[in-house]
Amino acid sequence: MTPLIEVTLSWLFKNAKGRDAKSFYTGPGFADVQYNQEIIVTAPEIGPTNSKLGVEYTHDGEGKFPALRWEAPAHIAGEVKEWLLVSEDPDAPLSTPICHGIYTGIPPTKTSVDAKDFEVEDSSKALLKGGFHYGRSRNGSVYIAPRPLLNHGPHRYFFEVIALNEPLDPSLLSASATREQIGEAIVEKVLGWGIKLDELVQELQSIKQSVNGQTTSLPSQGTGYEPLAFKEPNPQRPGIPSPISASSAAEVRPPIVPPVVTTPRPAPVAPSSAQVTQPVTHSPAGIPLAQSPGSEPTLPRALGSQPFSADDIDYYFQKYFECFHPYMPIVHVRDPNRCYETGPLLFWVIVYVASRRYARSPKVFPFLVETLKKDVFAAIAVMPLSMPSINALILLCTWIFPDVRFVNDPCALFSGVCMNTALQLGIHTGRGAHPEFSHGIFQNSFSDEETSFTWAGYNIVAQRVASCMGIPPLGGLFNQTVQNVIDGRVPFRVPPAFRVLLECQKFCNRLTRTMVACLDESRGVSPHVVQLLEDEWAAVRGLICSERADEIDRFNALLVQLEIQMYYLMPLPGYDAEALKRDALRAYSTAQAAIRSCLALDAAVDFLRHLPHFHFRALLAAGCVVFRLLRSSYRSALDAAAAERSAADVVAACRRATLADGDLPMRLGAMLQSWLDRLPGVPYAPGDDLPPVSAFCHRLSASVSFDCMTTFKKDHVSSKQRGAGQQQQSSSSYANAGLPPVGAAAPPNANAATAVAENPADPLQSIDWTFMDDFDWTFEPVMPALGAPTLFLGSGGNGGSRGQS
Repeated sequence: MTPLIEVTLSWLFKNAKGRDAKSFYTGPGFADVQYNQEIIVTAPEIGPTNSKLGVEYTHDGEGKFPALRWEAPAHIAGEVKEWLLVSEDPDAPLSTPICHGIYTGIPPTKTSVDAKDFEVEDSSKALLKGGFHYGRSRNGSVYIAPRPLLNHGPHRYFFEVIALNEPLDPSLLSASATREQIGEAIVEKVLGWGIKLDELVQELQSIKQSVNGQTTSLPSQGTGYEPLAFKEPNPQRPGIPSPISASSAAEVRPPIVPPVVTTPRPAPVAPSSAQVTQPVTHSPAGIPLAQSPGSEPTLPRALGSQPFSADDIDYYFQKYFECFHPYMPIVHVRDPNRCYETGPLLFWVIVYVASRRYARSPKVFPFLVETLKKDVFAAIAVMPLSMPSINALILLCTWIFPDVRFVNDPCALFSGVCMNTALQLGIHTGRGAHPEFSHGIFQNSFSDEETSFTWAGYNIVAQRVASCMGIPPLGGLFNQTVQNVIDGRVPFRVPPAFRVLLECQKFCNRLTRTMVACLDESRGVSPHVVQLLEDEWAAVRGLICSERADEIDRFNALLVQLEIQMYYLMPLPGYDAEALKRDALRAYSTAQAAIRSCLALDAAVDFLRHLPHFHFRALLAAGCVVFRLLRSSYRSALDAAAAERSAADVVAACRRATLADGDLPMRLGAMLQSWLDRLPGVPYAPGDDLPPVSAFCHRLSASVSFDCMTTFKKDHVSSKQRGAGQQQQSSSSYANAGLPPVGAAAPPNANAATAVAENPADPLQSIDWTFMDDFDWTFEPVMPALGAPTLFLGSGGNGGSRGQS
């Protein structure tokens, strides 16, 4: 092929690059480990990841295979039975990456290779001098040295090392074994993997040289190519950092990452209309961020009076995509510049979400909360919204402002606006640029993938808002578009965890609609209807929670089961007492399991630090089930120690999830802690001998939460009345004993032997009583009666002001 033809082909196929989604490591064998590179692969002769291959490793030079070294963590190294090595080029202008070489049967004790290992020992057995075998490359040779098309830009070359828990079939240790055959053979055999990424640019200085047949290999015009994890469109598992993500000392479990090429960052101040073609790369902490070739550096921005430098923006985008995005993976524009140009509201919402836990300044997060509130409500006043604005509202419903209350939670409003705009733009069809929904001011110009993810994300938050607030579904339309995403009948990859969450909310939508119909006709739900739904969910759960499901999938499935079982606490009048007790105790057991699962996730992936709002409301419901049964006639049937431990776990989870002073987790945790302190051995007000039947049946799955709050209020009022009566009785006892009344000064010569301890601290003093204002209840906290009357000498306890002791 002449250079002129090559240059022409490069121009024709200039955008045919980046086939990362079809790389070897995305195959079915990597389903459980795809987003967790645990094996460190290095190339001592070449340098760190993103280094440029020297001429001796290319087709124009000696074509040597680069020397590689790899290291596996201890929990993998002892189980390795065989290594597999794959080399491929994902930037070749073909439908799939070019396989430059695939090598099987590498002994478990061998953790390095060099060029001599790839010399042929016995071609009849496809055996190399390194003691392993070679499979079929694209042209059938042992190894294809890199040689990209002229002027096609940088090509990346992946060197992937895979640890297998059992050897491959001997029939695959041959020169005819293809990349696809080996990929199918390693299913359920992959222990872990790692990658080394290097690049090569083959460019011409001028068209005249191409005509004359002269070629020149020039250094890359960029500063290093985009690392794999941010090129790969598939998001990582919730809580698992991406392969090249940053880590700081304040974070838990820093990822094992290869280094990234370092290049000084310019600090341009460019107009907002700057053209951006490649995403920004986020690299490990302490290493400058590398830009993709031809991309613009991230621009500094300002929101109101608050400036954000380019490094700040890169940092917050990195934290968002690393720690929050996997829970709601609807944003597909990862380049900050492009994100800002397409939707400033989405841009600032991403910064806000990241700053919830990773603000570089203590003033940043409060500023973003106050400013975004105004901007969001101003944006929804102008219809129709753009696709990025819809995604911004979905993210806000997932991580709502920390100062929301039960009665002023704007999630219902936001999800309603999303539904209205999504339907008018035709997003519900799952088709981008739908001609029937692109007219006038409603212009639909997005892709099928963006459309499907946004519609799926809307349905998730709409259903969770309905379940958490105890209202009928807010227009959640789990139509064929959603079903196609769940079933994987789409031309793009959907993260498995997102599909499971979507399936869970689809069932919850059906559950809620069924219960709304039942409660329209009677004040209660038949346990037979609940049992039928529970059995149906058990079948669905068995399908979606297979052996490959992770803990977040099982947690989501467990929450659905709890939501179903909470309807047992809303029985029809004339219910069977024994059946109710049996069913209520099952709901209690499920609530305990959900709480344990939540804490286990937190220990593994910092779940509570990045907790979506709807998951916290589900945790609240589980805690209310536990506390409600502790405050009922079923208390004697519970394991007291286990029940109080579960109650304490709920309080601990609330404290762990607390984001700011006075937010919902903090207020809820303080309230439940005060209730927990009074549980052991303390008689309650009348009604303690009644079963935990909810008085709020028309609040659907949120009924137990509302009923629990009401019961807390009754207990508080009862404590207040008992405290007043005991105080009056104490004053009478003091008078009969010749002692000064409560509040009077003690005699100066009072006998110390008759003195008793001062008034103990009010156990309710730590509660922010505005929590009860959510239910329009105004009353003052008092110290509950914790035991027999106590004699006081000196000043007594005060009645307490709101929120103070």
